[in-house]
Amino acid sequence: MSQVEKKRGNGWLSIFLQEDWWAVWLGFIIITGAALGKLNSPVLPGRWGREGAESIFSSVPPGIIIGIILTGIIALILFGISTFASCKKEIRSYVIGFPIVFLIAVLAELLGNYAPLRHYGMNNVIWALALGL
Repeated sequence: MSQVEKKRGNGWLSIFLQEDWWAVWLGFIIITGAALGKLNSPVLPGRWGREGAESIFSSVPPGIIIGIILTGIIALILFGISTFASCKKEIRSYVIGFPIVFLIAVLAELLGNYAPLRHYGMNNVIWALALGL
């Protein structure tokens, strides 16, 4: 019987300390903030190619670069808190790896907005898979 109690954890405390529950809480906070209008839409680069800007560089105006960087920093902090709370030993690996994954995601978004390839279904999701996300 004592083994069963050990598997259950510390009761209510376990819903605040386990990694799976942190994902639930952070998702709840983000969805609630968006539903209440407290979160703006994400800062994303525009389309480029024939339907949008002429080049990839003109699809990312200087004004949104700061927004993309701030989005990455906020995500790093939010998800870093949950990583630290659930597994303190892995926080260093997370802080090193997250910016790399974020940059790959931004690159996939940029490539997915290329109008000629997007017309044939090569959107950001396909590029993310191709880049290894």
